[in-house]
Formats: sequence, structure tokens, C-alpha cells
Amino acid sequence: MTILSDRRLIWTFSLCGLVAIFSSTLSKTPVLPLFASNLGASDVQVGLIAAASTLPGILISYIAGAMSDRYGWRRLLLISLFIFSTAPIFYLLLDNYYQLAGIRFYHGFATAIFGPVAMAAIVSVSGARKGEMLSLYSSSTIIGRAAAPFVGGFLLASWGFNGLFLVCAIAGTAALILGAGFWGRIKQGDAIEITKKEAENGGLVKNLLALLRHKKLLLLGFLEAAVFFAYGAFEIIFPLYAMGLGIAVWQIGIIMGLQLAGVIIFKPIFGRLSDRVGRAPVILLGLVLCALTMGGVSFWDSLIGLGVLNVGFGIGFALVTSSTRPFAAELVQSNQLGASLGVLSTLMDIGHMAGPPILGMITVILGYRAGFLMLAAALIIITLICGYFLGQVRDGS
Repeated sequence: MTILSDRRLIWTFSLCGLVAIFSSTLSKTPVLPLFASNLGASDVQVGLIAAASTLPGILISYIAGAMSDRYGWRRLLLISLFIFSTAPIFYLLLDNYYQLAGIRFYHGFATAIFGPVAMAAIVSVSGARKGEMLSLYSSSTIIGRAAAPFVGGFLLASWGFNGLFLVCAIAGTAALILGAGFWGRIKQGDAIEITKKEAENGGLVKNLLALLRHKKLLLLGFLEAAVFFAYGAFEIIFPLYAMGLGIAVWQIGIIMGLQLAGVIIFKPIFGRLSDRVGRAPVILLGLVLCALTMGGVSFWDSLIGLGVLNVGFGIGFALVTSSTRPFAAELVQSNQLGASLGVLSTLMDIGHMAGPPILGMITVILGYRAGFLMLAAALIIITLICGYFLGQVRDGS
């Protein structure tokens, strides 16, 4: 296999991902609810508009991954970067919230395509370092996601909606130029061996059904859905809980920022660890830590205590997610990398989207502490189930 500058390629993926996700998040946090409300949308309509961008991830992540298996990653990633660069321009032209919902739906295709396809490409050139390289890419996108709200708040206060969306377009275009400039010089299948083999006979539907019968892959998809369910629920409900305890908003921001910093810093380290010691032990350790810290939130309500628990949850989340994607890549054939990671992305999006409303309903009925305890109990049950089945996977059964 001839490889053209693998490390340089992975760094290009990471940098493109950072800038593109920064652009996408900048168009959402904190501007989207304010912009939608300014266009006349009610609170319910704001929620529906926000959900519009998540639907493409559920609808086409598998298709995008499968298409990359058949035709290669380069064209698909350039299409996604084109969407990243053009979608913000339409925000400057709309005049009602119905159009905003349509634009959010269009914008959602960018991340729905980019995520699984970029990860499949990275896996194909990472050799035995899949966990480390995937985690490096993931941490880069998290940096972009974390920086966007701070920059967005400043831009919104200084330049208003139009100025913010213009910066979104500039960032998206920068990612497109970077990707086109570097990836355009790579001939797939010549300069780099990648998953461009033809997919199995029978097309997308037959391949999808085959992957959905892959019990080990579904186990990892269920695990990802569960941990992103917990993460999504926690990031939305915890600030409300902390405010009820009398903690200042700026202090909540620091606590949540520390959690995110833990994910960014430790994820590549844990990815390298899973490359060396195996995926299952790292995943199970992360699940246990997530469960313990989630339960601890119900009992330890001081500022320092909640800060420690947030960091602990972030580390547990990093342990799990640094290992699930490379584990999935090792379970399937090389011409199914994109499709399998697309399936995982779809299940992850479903879990992430379902977490906040379900935990929100539980806390309305039973209170915050009971909600966090129930989430911790669910994670413990999932740990026990996954411990049994992951042991079977490791044993080759």
C-alpha cells in the first residue's frame, strides 16, 4: 500500500473539521433561538427549527458512509464543505422562520456527510493507531464546537446577526479551500489506498440490512446512543439544576467548560490507550465513571464538588467515545467502513436528540436529583449488559 503523507492527511481532516464545525456551531449557539424569535417564531417553533438540522444526520449518515465505500471519500467531503460554506449565506437572505427551518435542514447535511466519511477515511490510513487518530480528529472538532459560543456572543453584540453569519460563511469557505487545495492533489486508489472498493452486491438497502444484523456492531451503536443520550441530557438539564442551587450563570459556564476541556485533552490519550490495551476495558471503565459521576451529582451539590463531577463525567465520556468508533471499524470489512460508521452516527444522533426531552420529563415529575439517579442507574445496567457482550466480542464469539 502506497500512502501519501498519512499524518499530514489526518491533520488536514482535523483542521478542516475544526473550522467547519466552528462555522456550523457559530450559526446555532447562541444565535439561533434569538434569530428565530426575531423572525417571529414561538418557543415551540424555535425548538422545531433547532431540530431541523439534526434530521439529516438520522436520515443520511449511513447513506453518506456507504457512498464513500463505493466512490471514495474525497467528493463527498468536498460536497459537505460546499454546504458548510454556502448555507450561512442563505441566513442573510431569508425573511421568515419557515425559510430558516429549511436552511437549517440544508445546513444539517454538511455535518451528516462530513462526520462518518471523514472518520472512515482516517481509519483507512491509521493502521494500528485507529483510536488515537480518530480521537485526535474528534478533539479538533470539539475545539471548534467549544470556541463558537464565545466568538458568537462577541460577534452578536458587536456586529449583529448579519455580521455573525458573514463570519460563518468565511469560516466555511476557508474549510472548503483547505480541503480542496490538499485533497484535490490526492488520487484515491493511487497515492493513497482508501475504501474505494465496490460495495457488496445488492445496493444500499441490502448492505444496511446486513449491518443491522451484525450484533456486535449494533451493540456498539446501542452503547453510543446510550452514552450520547446521557451526555445530551446532562448538558441541557444540569445548568437548570445548578441554577436552582443558587450557582451563578458564569460559574456554571466554567463548570461545563471544564468538562469539555477534559474531553478535548484526554480523548487522544485514551484513544492511544485503547490501541494498546484493547477497546472493551477502556469502554467499560468509561461507562462506570459516567455512572458514578452522574449519580454523584444528586448528592454532592457544592460548587467544587459539581466541578469535580463534571470533569469526571467528561473523562468517562472521553474513555467510551475514544474506543467505540475504532472498535466498530475493526469488526467490519474494509469496504464497509463508511457504512458501519454511518450506522453508528445515526444511532448516536437518535440518542443525543432523545436525551434532553426524556430527562426533562422525568425531572418535571420526580425532580432533578431523582432524574440524575435514574440516569446513573440506567448507565450501570448498560455497563453490566455491555460488560457481558463485550467480553464475548473480545473472545471472538
